[in-house]
Amino acid sequence: MKNIFRNKMYSRIRTVVVGLLITMYVVSCTEDFAEMNRNPNGATDIPTTYLLTSAQQKLITINSSLGFNKTMMLWTQQWAQRETTNRSRYDLAPTGDWNSFYTSGIPDLVSIIELNQGEFKDDYNSYGDNDNRIAVARIMKAWAYSLMTDAWGDIPYSQAHNRDYSFPAYDLQSEIYPDLIKELNEAAAQIKESEPGFISGDLMYDGDMTKWKKFANSLRARLAVRMMKANSTLAQSELADALSSPIFESNDDNALINFQNSDDYANPIYAEFLTQNWTFPTKMLVDTMLYLNDPRLPIYTDTTENASVDDYVGLQYGLEDAASTLDPNTKPKLSKIGAFIREQSFPSILMSYSELMFIKAEAAEKGWVAGDAAALYDAAITANMAFWGVDAADITTYLSEPDVVYNAGTSDELIGLQRWLSLYTQGAQAYFEWRRTGQPGLTIPATGFLFNEITEMPRRYFYPITEAQLNGENLQAAQDRLSGGDKLTSKIWIDQ
Repeated sequence: MKNIFRNKMYSRIRTVVVGLLITMYVVSCTEDFAEMNRNPNGATDIPTTYLLTSAQQKLITINSSLGFNKTMMLWTQQWAQRETTNRSRYDLAPTGDWNSFYTSGIPDLVSIIELNQGEFKDDYNSYGDNDNRIAVARIMKAWAYSLMTDAWGDIPYSQAHNRDYSFPAYDLQSEIYPDLIKELNEAAAQIKESEPGFISGDLMYDGDMTKWKKFANSLRARLAVRMMKANSTLAQSELADALSSPIFESNDDNALINFQNSDDYANPIYAEFLTQNWTFPTKMLVDTMLYLNDPRLPIYTDTTENASVDDYVGLQYGLEDAASTLDPNTKPKLSKIGAFIREQSFPSILMSYSELMFIKAEAAEKGWVAGDAAALYDAAITANMAFWGVDAADITTYLSEPDVVYNAGTSDELIGLQRWLSLYTQGAQAYFEWRRTGQPGLTIPATGFLFNEITEMPRRYFYPITEAQLNGENLQAAQDRLSGGDKLTSKIWIDQ
């Protein structure tokens, strides 16, 4: 297989030296932090370059985590569980996942912003232009908060990480989305693309501020299309503006960060397969790709150990534990998740050029922006297959498959299915797009006991149970705003 990813990690900092004591919502005093880290000559012992590296490393781990990402890979029915099938059947305990966002990654970004505009900002300028470091932190923070609000709905946002609020209110998602878009707009405008604009400690773009501006605008396009149902006027205007701004132009602009070839900073999928093998591609995914003659199948999955009989076999989604266990010979007859995806260094993908092209194709088909929907659709598929290392001739053949060829009359189904296939390994984004479009058609498991009184597909995460003790009054107000209460099936603002 050809080399798929260019080396984005350059000389990565292998040990992140960050000893900040940060509570869930309150950052330590900026002035004290800056003064503590200044020596008599004005240099800093812990420069903001380490904070940026730390934030990116922590947030990509969350983005690819077995809790947050894997759960949504299961909910989109691209992966299935064997032996421990609780999450496939929506037995999701209200714990944990959001604490990682608030205490790991975002606090470092908040500190970068404060330190680079504070009294001692000149001390930090030697590690990169202050405005550029602030802009990068704002973009990363907007990306992280967008994941959170897409998963939970109303969340602590404007008062989070603010020392004046020990018990931050939950902002309405209808107010969070416009503010995230404002942050991305302002951050893109703040960027200085010319030298000496370079910043250090950047694991994603190695300090290339032109690429950061493209990411900010591409992310704005994602948020705009995602709120089409809830606020179509703002969505269409922001989408048109974002797509007329500098955006991703090729796979070279993809927002991704490779994990490392070390156990300490390895891809979480690799870590899971070191100890167990309970997760497999679904029958739906494998059968769909076989039917379409999809050349990504040998990359997404491995052949079975009985390849001479059954080359690729997926696991039925949503089985009960007993039914999924079957006999000892079952596991060798199933296709594993692809070997390449299980490598230590497999990347965490924040957003891709392919995803942006699907957004443009959908927008063109619906008349939101000008463009040739069919050409954009083909370009989206082509970009994703090239990303995975598929040969150009095989891509051309795939685009001519009868059930792949673009048809305006079935554009929703075609774009939805191909986007679902292209977002493989990106569980959160695949789930959020399925929730928005209903494509491809998914149903709850037909067999087995379904937890939490589920009678339909989940629409959101539970709020963490720890919030009842830490921020109970504000939690209750947010729960009361949900029409169905704090349930997996309650719809959030963008899902109306």
